[in-house]
Amino acid sequence: MHITDIKTTLVSAAITLSLAVPSAAMAYGKNDAIRDCKQRLRDEYKLTDFRHESAQELPGQGHKYKVTGNTKVDGDKYDFSCEIKDRHVTSINYDGPKPKGMTGAQKLAVGAAAAIAAGVIASKMNEGDTETSSTGLPSVDTAAAQRILSPDETLQTLDFPASGTKTVSGRIQGYKTVAYALPVSKGQRLEVQMDTPSSSAYFNIYDAKDTSGAALFAGEREGTNTALIRVAEDATYVIRPYLVRAVARRGSSANYTFKIERQ
Repeated sequence: MHITDIKTTLVSAAITLSLAVPSAAMAYGKNDAIRDCKQRLRDEYKLTDFRHESAQELPGQGHKYKVTGNTKVDGDKYDFSCEIKDRHVTSINYDGPKPKGMTGAQKLAVGAAAAIAAGVIASKMNEGDTETSSTGLPSVDTAAAQRILSPDETLQTLDFPASGTKTVSGRIQGYKTVAYALPVSKGQRLEVQMDTPSSSAYFNIYDAKDTSGAALFAGEREGTNTALIRVAEDATYVIRPYLVRAVARRGSSANYTFKIERQ
């Protein structure tokens, strides 16, 4: 057999082997989750100095991971965490300083929605940072949203432009509260901030069509009332404010204000 024939045989064997074991080539593990989390933090907040990062695989179908660690900015350390589902970073928590001079228009250019956001940026530059049209959003799936609520919760649909900010205030009384449904499109960035004087008030965010009960963001678990989510697919998200169980059981109350930014 000639050397050329041997080389051809070896190459063919290598190709056959790679096709026979695609799962190994496509495997997704903890290191991949850490990599994706750090990349999102670089994109969103221009972070570079990552330390003590680790990943924990979460129960459930698909690739679900929680990544934690800290980053050093100007000599100070700040914690961060990410949640990853099906190879997509679904939420980020980072309480450190934001990049200086980063405007709302610049944030629109970050991540998978950059192509869509380019038109929004131009519009904001021409309109003095005014909100844009709400066209292009999926319909709110109120039936699915209602199914995940408890009898003590009332559903309210939030109506505001596809790229814009909404502020809404309310009151939690024991277990009785209002849940908020809003449509989101794939590639959008959703930031939700809850301002409340109560240390026992938090909120969770759910995908209405996910019947597993798993939250995209869980405030009490994360220890923060700021959620940042990059939308993986068109969906109806449900924001559910609540009091921790021991406090709600006593019938206590808490006021709150949400600032919801969708871009």
